[in-house]
Amino acid sequence: MVIRHEPGKLDLAFEQAIEAHKAVDNIMQRKYLMFRPYIDPMSMRPYKPTDKGYFFKFYNGFNVPLIRYTMEDNGFREVAERNQEWSVMWACSNIKSVVYQALNRNQKVNHFPKSTEMTRKDSMYMHLARLRETHGKFKVDSTYRSMCYF
Repeated sequence: MVIRHEPGKLDLAFEQAIEAHKAVDNIMQRKYLMFRPYIDPMSMRPYKPTDKGYFFKFYNGFNVPLIRYTMEDNGFREVAERNQEWSVMWACSNIKSVVYQALNRNQKVNHFPKSTEMTRKDSMYMHLARLRETHGKFKVDSTYRSMCYF
């Protein structure tokens, strides 16, 4: 008995994944880093492309599987030692100012100083209230109002 293999959805998805990895390999040689999103199931560890010399680390030892898989899928490796050089640091909390001061030109982090002042609703409300006290009433665009109300 001969079993004939006909291309199916799984084969097409596999071919698309290989093409995406090749595209990432070509992009990684450019000046800017571009990430392809991790689209595979979280239960499956990503295929590791060739080492590009880029490293990432998690701030304060947090482990975020989606970020880890996305980084590994795009050719990054996690730092093995504490003093090892890295390109990207992912933080799940506020970063201390000494860490920002110690950054090299090529090191990137996913937070910037005082970002919680804009992203937390209670902080934003406090700043808008202070603005209203200082400058009086102001008109708020309807687009902004729709974002503030659930």
